[in-house]
Amino acid sequence: MLNFTRRLLRATACSVALIAAVPGVASPSAGPARSLNANLPLTFEKNTGRYAKEVQFVARSGGGALFLTSREMVLSLRKGDKSTALRLKLQGSNAGAVASGLDKQPGVVNYFLGNDAKKWRTNVPTYSRVKLAGVYPGIDLVTYGAGKSRTLEYDFVVKPGADASRIRMAVSGAKSLRTVGGKLIASTACGDVTLNRPYAYQTLNGVRKQVACSFTLERNAVGFQIARYDASRPLVVDPTLEYSTYLGGRALDNCRSFAVDAAGAAYIAGYTESGNYPATSGAYDTSIGGTQDAMVTKLAADGKSLVYSTYLGGGALDYGQALAVDSAGNAYIAGKTASPDFPTSTDAFDTTYRKGLWARGGQGGSRLRCRNHRLERLPDERRRL
Repeated sequence: MLNFTRRLLRATACSVALIAAVPGVASPSAGPARSLNANLPLTFEKNTGRYAKEVQFVARSGGGALFLTSREMVLSLRKGDKSTALRLKLQGSNAGAVASGLDKQPGVVNYFLGNDAKKWRTNVPTYSRVKLAGVYPGIDLVTYGAGKSRTLEYDFVVKPGADASRIRMAVSGAKSLRTVGGKLIASTACGDVTLNRPYAYQTLNGVRKQVACSFTLERNAVGFQIARYDASRPLVVDPTLEYSTYLGGRALDNCRSFAVDAAGAAYIAGYTESGNYPATSGAYDTSIGGTQDAMVTKLAADGKSLVYSTYLGGGALDYGQALAVDSAGNAYIAGKTASPDFPTSTDAFDTTYRKGLWARGGQGGSRLRCRNHRLERLPDERRRL
């Protein structure tokens, strides 16, 4: 069975997620979330004089808070009777960067503290996101909360031509920093704060192409190591986990290739020995043809349903090994086969068994064009080879 994880993708962003950065968000060591409003999204309020003048926006949850200044994010953490502050300071950044609220929310905040009405604050606006513009040349910082989990996230928005290597965060207030499985973990008196492993991609002709990326850690300074990419296009580095799901049957299932389209739908190709691999109604082939078939599956963008899923193969061993998706949502599959009866369309380039395969499926996953050595465009029609 495959343990399939899809990342939440945001355009033109270099993104880092913090789990349990604000109290009320679950952390690996803190147990269940503790929040007075656990089912409400995390929002940000503009500082109208309630806090120190350096603070531009604040997000509060469960008695803790995130404070945003022009060059720093300060996380107020609380667990039981313990409290601490974790600081992430942008090294070499623009001290004059100005924050603005994005996606204004209907709710407002009122402060009636003490008997001096001059110190009261009413109708303070709230926002779902905050952008700190120009923290580095060509780079903005966008902070927001993710769904009901109230996970705090922040994106470095890297524009074409900008230098992502300038992004460095000095971390203070942690007892230790370490990397585990690509994740960065800051240990504090109130538990661990986790920055998820970054996932990088660029969108080319409507298809997202992954770019290798990882954290760098030098003493208390955190940055990104990013493989060569097309600097004329936006780069996205996003470690945020949107969903994680199992996909497969009772036997061996192997994912060999993965792609995401412009709408966020995920495509998986590989091979399976499971006779009960989930095939959708109306798919090209809903039963395994031999001991092992190639398989092609499309997951909805929210990860909650299959758009289509099909077997692909003959009576022997069939392997799906590569996958690409075009701007129209058509999937291209390449691999190898030991099946002389591997399905080929009537006008295929070569209908004779030659130990290789190419296939293309329409958006519905029910019609395939199979060839030995090349691909051909076909309209999106269902239930025909």
